Amino acid sequence: MPYLEQGLVHWWLSGLTRCLPQRLKKRRGDKKEYLLDLIGDQAALGMRTESGVQPVGRISLDLAPAISPFDNKSVPVVMQLPTATVLIRHISLPLAVEKNLRDALKYEMDRLTPFSADQVFYDFRVLARDRERQKFSVELAVVRKSDITPWIEWLKANGVIATKATSSSLWERANLLPEQFRAQKKSGTGRQTWVLFTILMVLCAIALIGPLWKKRAQVIELGEQLNVVRNQADVVVALKDRLDERNLLSGHVIEMRNQYVPAVELLRELTDRLPDDTWVLQLDTRGNRVEVRGESEQATQLISVLEDSPLFNSVTFRSPVVQMPRTDSERFHISMDVEHGEGQ
Repeated sequence: MPYLEQGLVHWWLSGLTRCLPQRLKKRRGDKKEYLLDLIGDQAALGMRTESGVQPVGRISLDLAPAISPFDNKSVPVVMQLPTATVLIRHISLPLAVEKNLRDALKYEMDRLTPFSADQVFYDFRVLARDRERQKFSVELAVVRKSDITPWIEWLKANGVIATKATSSSLWERANLLPEQFRAQKKSGTGRQTWVLFTILMVLCAIALIGPLWKKRAQVIELGEQLNVVRNQADVVVALKDRLDERNLLSGHVIEMRNQYVPAVELLRELTDRLPDDTWVLQLDTRGNRVEVRGESEQATQLISVLEDSPLFNSVTFRSPVVQMPRTDSERFHISMDVEHGEGQ
């Protein structure tokens, strides 16, 4: 995992730990560690617990191993270095070296610091990344081996191995002690970490599922309300369909009535318009279409006569005019449309 993401995960887990109930915190056990505050060849030894640091005494490199101040050698030891012994540098590097950052810093140590890589212990952290410039910034902390190696050997002679070397000027997770010099974590600590992580995951799940469960109840309630509204809407739609059907039927009746030509009015108009020498032999009506068959002495003039009527339009011969033998009359077949507006 990249260094910046590791820090974020640690910060997140620490915050969740502080949110645990006091009873669960106690079940984790009281975290203890020896704090060895180094001042040259002298050191102040204290016991750090959840409640604070309790002084144990002062020791020096000259103290014989037989007079060990460590009552419980299973408790981890943290070496606190003076700020004056720690060199801090802020540097910018290409993103390409991030995967092998520790080795890259080792090779560049003599350029970045006054020391070579075999003269120092160091640690680092990624501060930020600039994707556009393909750069990232790193905080590098360096301490000379000669400042802490005597204490590492003295602790080893007393049957104690340090787990961390840091300073008050460094970030929380800084550890200048190389991996090969650190005490191995006991399996019990790992189990406690996993138990804590499991508890935190359960708490997170409860925090996430609670609102979802509430939302589910709200959705179910809204679904029931929606079903009621949907049933009411179905009734309204059914009534609307029946109303539309009746309106359609009513409109059809009105349309049929509008298309109907009263026979009396049609006969009266034909009687008034046709000359006296004209005989109607057959009258057919289909909707607003009227066809007239008959005989007249002036059949060719009937078109203009009928077109003068406000009741008729589109007056045409359906067939040629035929001269009747032995008479002066002509047989005709005329069709025309009936206007309803003024005619009604």
